Parts: sequence; C-alpha cells; structure tokens
Amino acid sequence: MMQLEQEKLAGQLQDLLDQQQQLIRFDPSLSDGVIRPGSLVQTDRMLFYLTVGLGKLRLETTECMVLSPSSPLGKRMNGLSAGDRCEVNGQVYHILAVV
Repeated sequence: MMQLEQEKLAGQLQDLLDQQQQLIRFDPSLSDGVIRPGSLVQTDRMLFYLTVGLGKLRLETTECMVLSPSSPLGKRMNGLSAGDRCEVNGQVYHILAVV
C-alpha cells in the first residue's frame, strides 16, 4: 500500500518537474505574431496564455485561461496568428491578437 502511494507521489513530482522545465524554456519576448508556447492570445471569447496548464486566473478585472500547448485548444492554436480561427469541441475561437 505504501509503495503505491510513493509511486503516485513520484509521478506527480516528475510531472511538476517537467512543467518547471517547460516554463524555463519559454521565452515570451519572442513575439512575431505567431502562436507558440509562451504566447498570450486574445480571442473573441477570452484571453489565453500558452504555458503550463494552470486553468483560469483572474488578474484584477481580467480573466486569463492558462493552457498547456499540448491541450486540445493549445494544439489547434499553435502556429496560427491574428485573423485566423480554430474550432475545438464545436466552439469557434477567432484570434484577435498575439503578444
């Protein structure tokens, strides 16, 4: 029983270490208007930040969904730019700006 718990915790630790490495590799100063990991994306629905999947954050009056680039929406947005659109699970997202 204790062995299973240790293996579970070891897996969670490895996931966190992997996410930490992803954060270290992101360079948000590289902004050429193309969506890639580290991009801040304004759509007609909401603001998205492609980094590690943390969920919805509220910054004063602005909500931002922090997505993993490997999430379904993150994968669909990757490589797109302002003016493009993508669809995930029947929801259409119009990309307004990429920072």
